[in-house]
Amino acid sequence: SAQGILGSIMGVVLTTVLPIIILGSILEGCGAGGSMIRISFHLMKKFKGGPAYAAILASALFGTVSGSAVANVVGTGVVTIPMIRKRGFNSNFAGAVEATASTGGQILPPIMGAAALVMADIVGGSYLTVILAVIIPAIAYYMSLFLAVFFEAQKLNIEVTDDDIDVASPSGQDWLNMLLVFGPIAIIVWLLVSGLSAAGASIAAILLLIPMSFLTPDVRKRPQMLVAALSDGGKVVGQLAVAIAIVGIVVSTLSATGVPTSFAVLLSSASSNSLLFALMIAAAGCIILGMGMPTLPAYIAIISVMGPTLQGFGMDLLAAHMFVFFFGVAAGITPPVALTAFAAASVSGGRPVATAIAATRIGAMMFLIPFAW
Repeated sequence: SAQGILGSIMGVVLTTVLPIIILGSILEGCGAGGSMIRISFHLMKKFKGGPAYAAILASALFGTVSGSAVANVVGTGVVTIPMIRKRGFNSNFAGAVEATASTGGQILPPIMGAAALVMADIVGGSYLTVILAVIIPAIAYYMSLFLAVFFEAQKLNIEVTDDDIDVASPSGQDWLNMLLVFGPIAIIVWLLVSGLSAAGASIAAILLLIPMSFLTPDVRKRPQMLVAALSDGGKVVGQLAVAIAIVGIVVSTLSATGVPTSFAVLLSSASSNSLLFALMIAAAGCIILGMGMPTLPAYIAIISVMGPTLQGFGMDLLAAHMFVFFFGVAAGITPPVALTAFAAASVSGGRPVATAIAATRIGAMMFLIPFAW
C-alpha cells in the first residue's frame, strides 16, 4: 500500500504540483516579490511593530505563491529581518517573526504549497474542500502572529521613527505588479469554484501570467527572465521528486520493521485512557518524523505512519490529514532541527536554536490548531 500511495503521489507531483510551482517561480522571477515588500512596509510604517508587521504581510503574500518556507525566508527575510532589528527588536525575535510568517505561507490558501494538493488527492475531495477547511485556521494563525509582535513591541516600548526604514516608497509600477500577484490568484479561485481541477486552474493562471508579466519593465527588457524562472521551477520539482523517492524508501523500511503497527498499538492503548493524551503522542511523532524535511515529504512520511491510527480513533479523514499536515508544517520551526528557523537565523545573525524556540513561542497557534480539528 505504501508503494501504491507513493506512486500516486509522484503522479500528483507531476500533474498538479508542477504547474503550481512553475506559477510561483514565474511570480518570483518577474519582480513581484520586491513590490510586495515595498507595499507592505509602506502600509505598516506608522505602527510600533511596523517592520515586523510588514514582514508578516510580505511573507504571507510571498508564501501564498511560493511552496517553500525556506525559500520564503531567504527571499523576503534578507530585506525584512535587518529592518525589524533596526526598529529595536532583538535578532532572535526578528528571525523568529520571519520564520513563523514564512511557515504560515504553507497553510495560506489558495496556493498552499504542494502538500495541500496531494492531500486533496489522497482524501479524495476537491482542492476547494481543503481550501475552505483551512482558511479560518490560516487567518487565525496570522492574527496570532500580529498579536505576538504587538505585545513584544509594547513590552520593549519601541518608538516609531522614520529613519530606520530605508525601503523605497512603492512606485506606481509596484502597485501595478500587485496585479501580477492577485490576478493569477483570483483566476485560480474562480476556476476552482467553477469546478476545474487544481492542475487546470494553475495552468490557466500561468497562461494568464506570462503575457501579464510584460507589464513590468524588467521583463520587457529581458524576456529571457521568464525562461530562467521556468528552469528554477523545474529544479524545485526535481528536488521534490528526489525527496519523495527517498521518503518512499523510509516509509517502506518503516513498514517492513513494523514500527507503524507497534506505534498504533501504543497509541490505541493510550487513547483508551484519553484521546487528548494519544493525540499529544501523535503530535510528538509527527514533529519527529517531520524534522529536517520539506513539508510535502514530511507530510507523506507522517501520514503513511500515522494516518490509519488517527482514523482508528474515529477521526474524520480530512481532520486526520489536517492534523498531520499542520504538524508537518510546524516541524519547520520546532527545535532541535528547525530548517526554517535556522535559515532565518543565518540571515538575522541570531542563535539558531534560540531563534527556533522564539519561533515556537510566537507560532504557538500552529501547535494548537490541529487539536481544534
